[in-house]
Amino acid sequence: MKLSGPIRKYGPFKNTAWALLIFLAFSLPVSAGRVEPLPNASWGRLLTEFVSGGRVDYEKIKQHPDLLQKSIREFAAISRQTYGEWNREEQIAFWINAYNLFTIKAVVDHYPPKGWNLLYPKVSIRQIGGAWDKTIYRTAGQIVSLDQIEHAILSGVFKEPRAHFAMVCASLGCPPLSSTPYEGATLKQMLDQQARIYLSDPEHGLRWDAEHRTLYLSQIFSWFGKDFFYYFTVHKLFQDLPQKKSYALNFIWEYIPDELKQSLTEGEFRIEYMTYDWSLNDLHESK
Repeated sequence: MKLSGPIRKYGPFKNTAWALLIFLAFSLPVSAGRVEPLPNASWGRLLTEFVSGGRVDYEKIKQHPDLLQKSIREFAAISRQTYGEWNREEQIAFWINAYNLFTIKAVVDHYPPKGWNLLYPKVSIRQIGGAWDKTIYRTAGQIVSLDQIEHAILSGVFKEPRAHFAMVCASLGCPPLSSTPYEGATLKQMLDQQARIYLSDPEHGLRWDAEHRTLYLSQIFSWFGKDFFYYFTVHKLFQDLPQKKSYALNFIWEYIPDELKQSLTEGEFRIEYMTYDWSLNDLHESK
């Protein structure tokens, strides 16, 4: 059976009026003067203490929740005015951090997230009802869900496709969670690094089968293929392929080794999407 992807990963943002409000709320002008830094103090300590090898020690966070609770309070305290004083890169970094923090909270609140939905692993964020669209969080003077951060803000307002490799949906199929918070000054380097890390993972990101001339890609490129249009305008490669596949290939062209580029230009090849692993990205896999 071919399973469909998660609701959070599909389709355009359909509520036009609401999307306009999001755009106005999260594209405020930058103010002059002293700018408050991103709320990364407690969040950075949480990542350092509880994240290892891209996986999260949810059990330990649940036992020692002080840093998580403090991080949530610090993000909730960010006002719309403060948010508006940050530049574009800082705002993008802020929302990536918020998405990852709120995802961790959703898992910790239900840890271990077990269920009986047979379409997904028994221990998975997919077993938490409403994790992306019904659970809400306060930050930047707004109430937002994970879906709204991902679709309306990062994809809709900022149109930053590399954020897909920085937002971590608490699953092994996702890119690994960085143990360092995102900052505006280093955003480009960190997003490029995350893309390279994920595309070098043959189990979840990208794999080339030279014998059968098949390129296997993460489902992220199927769900969000059109988000990579900009890279098609830069390279203009693989114009005979369907749009999503063409855009994805033009994106990965910036990150794959020269040998693979050579192989892809030597003749026809197929593109297949890997099965997404929704198992929890937990340090305690036996739970």
